[in-house]
Amino acid sequence: MKTSSKVGGKLVGIKKLKVDAWLGAVMQTSQQTVIERLVKFLSMNGLDTDRGKWDRYKSSDVMPLRIFVEEVDKILPGTERIFLSGADKLPMWKVLERDESACKRTVSSLLADAKLYQSGKGVSEKCHTLLQYMVECQFQEAWCGSPMDLDKLVASPTRNAIAKSCKAKNLDTRTMLAIVALWILAQSGKDPKAINYTDYFLLGILKQPLTDQFGQPIADFIRKMYQEAG
Repeated sequence: MKTSSKVGGKLVGIKKLKVDAWLGAVMQTSQQTVIERLVKFLSMNGLDTDRGKWDRYKSSDVMPLRIFVEEVDKILPGTERIFLSGADKLPMWKVLERDESACKRTVSSLLADAKLYQSGKGVSEKCHTLLQYMVECQFQEAWCGSPMDLDKLVASPTRNAIAKSCKAKNLDTRTMLAIVALWILAQSGKDPKAINYTDYFLLGILKQPLTDQFGQPIADFIRKMYQEAG
């Protein structure tokens, strides 16, 4: 992924994603479909702003100032949270920036809260534990894979049990971010099993499940990250 904040005068990478995700949340929360109507909606609710500013956000020219994000949040609660963290108070942006510590904490805290965490485990071992968590705590009766054996599941990648299960009951945002974080950790290592396991997990949520939980901008960013990894 591009690491610079601007290319050709346009925002790229995480900065662009933050603006896109925030703008998407603003439009959705306000129930508006075009910028002109959004400006009128905000004005009616006490925040005077100009259309040109919003057009610049939409075209990835600039990032909004924090104080402006706060003002918008007073009218559209929850939108500031999207700008700051991404989703549900999770360290979304740090994970997508491939911050190793944030990725490890995201996985470990999820498993610890489920009383499944064991210290000293490698990525491939954590994959087995994460699968157990998904089946027992998330999917439950919606689980479409049998048996719950990760090696056997990975042997049949075209029949992805996670993708099938998500059609009946989608994973929550915290679990999905843990999958992304574990995939990132596997990419930075040299364990082929960990790479195969996390590829299987990510492919299970890469299409509609990811969009449903994180929204189009974040889902597209993760899909592009996966494609660029080859």
